[in-house]
Amino acid sequence: MGETVDYLLKNRGPDDQGCAHPTRRRLRAVDLNEALNLAKKKGLNPRWQVYHFPNTYDMWAIAADRDAVILKKFEQVLQSKYRGNVIRLLQNTSNEELMQTPLLEMIDGRMRPVNLVMIYNSPEIAWSAFQFVRHALTLKIESETKPKKQKFLQQVLHEMKPEHMGRSCRNTWDRATKDRVLVAKFEMVLRSKRYEGNILKMILATSTKELLLTPLFETIAGKKVRVKMGPVYKDERIGTSVFRFIRRYLDLKIPLEKSAKQRALLEAIRRDLRPEHLAEAAKHTWDDATIRRAVQAKVKSVMRDQGVRKATDLLAEKNLSRLLFSPLLETVAAKPVAVSLGSVRADRHIKKRAANMVYYYVALQAGLQAK
Repeated sequence: MGETVDYLLKNRGPDDQGCAHPTRRRLRAVDLNEALNLAKKKGLNPRWQVYHFPNTYDMWAIAADRDAVILKKFEQVLQSKYRGNVIRLLQNTSNEELMQTPLLEMIDGRMRPVNLVMIYNSPEIAWSAFQFVRHALTLKIESETKPKKQKFLQQVLHEMKPEHMGRSCRNTWDRATKDRVLVAKFEMVLRSKRYEGNILKMILATSTKELLLTPLFETIAGKKVRVKMGPVYKDERIGTSVFRFIRRYLDLKIPLEKSAKQRALLEAIRRDLRPEHLAEAAKHTWDDATIRRAVQAKVKSVMRDQGVRKATDLLAEKNLSRLLFSPLLETVAAKPVAVSLGSVRADRHIKKRAANMVYYYVALQAGLQAK
């Protein structure tokens, strides 16, 4: 300990390599802290702290130093980049900005770097910008002397959620966050003037753009903020598919629905709904199985209408184009629903030719019989 104290006094802080000991190039934070306190009693500048020494380990273990660095870094970013606007910081900051950009302090006439490793190695932060801001706001509220400003910060802390951080999803978004945003976005569209709460109408008419790409806004301390949507529709369970988005919403909503009537409706929709019922949302929704199912349903429907037993008999029909353009109706929750055939017409097997649909149907039936 004595060697460390003498070396600190000799160099008036760390040496040129940032070390506090002549031979031991790395010290534990608690040992260095003790040496600093002794050296300060002998004339070392009291501004020197453990976090000014880069060659130190277990730095996050000293809670007071860790919290001091978090608050300093938060204030630096808040004032220099966002002019004190906490909401703007929340919407625009990133992990890198909060935990990797330099933080410098003036000591003995020189700008000294602050070691930020104690922040992102801290279990409380875990390289999460959301946890960083939450912790920093907690510290700032404790030190705030103006009641009005303190109340505002308390409201921000209470209302902020991971999805409000527009550029910081790493180590911040979990499945619960994604599900919460998914439900909020679905219900925002459902409440719109276009649907006025009619869930079946919405499900059958909504589009990829409307459900996945239009912005979702919430409020924090009375301020309008945009909710980040990217992690929701990029999730492997959704994959930018409106159909999977809707299915996930129903899976989340059904167990929570208190009304027996509404719950029965949601369960019926969940049971009956298929990708081909989504007229405006074929992208990332239709796959080969959906195409096959729609082709078989359509050809069988026309065969019944025409009273023929073999699909090939339809080839003699003069109005064969009805296979491509006449409506195909099915039911979802006991309501008639038109099957969207646009993706069928464009399929590589059909190529907008009714005869090709017949041939494809025959091939599918032959494959089923072979099984």
